[in-house]
Amino acid sequence: MSTPDSLLHEVNSCVNELGFRIDRRIIAFEVQPEVTEKEIVLKGFVHVPKQEVALLNNLAELPSVMKKKIPVRSRLKVLMRKPRRFFQVSVPFGNLRKEPRAGSELGTDVLFGCYVAGYFTKGNYWYGSDPTGYLGYIHKDQVVEKSPGEYLAWLNGRRGRFLKNFRLNGHYFPLGAEFGCVEDKCILLPSGKTLRLENGAFLSYKPGEGKEIDEILERAHTFLGAPYLWGGNTDKGIDCSGFCQMLYLLRNVALPRDSSQQVGYGRQVGVLGDFSDLLPGDLLFFMGRQNRIIHVALYLGGKRFIHASKKEGITISHIEDPDFAGGSFRDAYVFGRRIFF
Repeated sequence: MSTPDSLLHEVNSCVNELGFRIDRRIIAFEVQPEVTEKEIVLKGFVHVPKQEVALLNNLAELPSVMKKKIPVRSRLKVLMRKPRRFFQVSVPFGNLRKEPRAGSELGTDVLFGCYVAGYFTKGNYWYGSDPTGYLGYIHKDQVVEKSPGEYLAWLNGRRGRFLKNFRLNGHYFPLGAEFGCVEDKCILLPSGKTLRLENGAFLSYKPGEGKEIDEILERAHTFLGAPYLWGGNTDKGIDCSGFCQMLYLLRNVALPRDSSQQVGYGRQVGVLGDFSDLLPGDLLFFMGRQNRIIHVALYLGGKRFIHASKKEGITISHIEDPDFAGGSFRDAYVFGRRIFF
């Protein structure tokens, strides 16, 4: 193998290894390195700044790169640095595809009334995520743009979820479609018009309204001061994911054990930089230096959260506080997940 081919193999192996450490269905990582003997340029996109930093640091430490003093540059799009745009699905089934073209593999359907958080365009498609955070490309003809305020009203306000397939006034509403509610029996369509339903076709509810969240928050505070213990699940010693797992288990929700597993559960929230799209009881996830989800916390409101700290045990922190790796929690923050919605 010639020297350039050897370098290319080394670089690609490093990039691929970092990519394998996260679930790329919900955390963006599409990186194409351009490699010459004069420089390495990273192109494509990642989700959060920590990923870009991890790529630059790991590539700079490769033996061939260090020996030849090859500079590593980034032209990556970092999605969380860009303002999100919000779109509501205006057809019964929006198609979130793997590639921005008709006939590409379907990742998932996004149902009528649900929102997509958009990051960038490619041709006639928006790249974005559905309410669960699943990433893909949706055609512009299947959505209408909405303001961040309209998205927040849908996410945190009263919604109606259809309990069966339903037709009315020329509209087809599939089972599971969700719309904001103007009143208990009146939904707001993507067109801005309202539609009143009287026959129990949908369930009206408001996130965070049930007693489950109040009980979880109350229970969380009883753990304050409990010591940190890797793998621990009790107030005699507990870690970050064990803490959140136990709190939800007491409300009959079986979260998986580790934060890297828990990050795929529930509805994705917390994609706005001001934290207005979070509610108390949501889970917050943080990334370490090596493109891994390594920490989870329970949101309290006001940019504060309760979590298991290695130094302090169960404690309350603010998003601007120093984190576990010498930066700030904001720098490590990825997004939140809402388990009760």
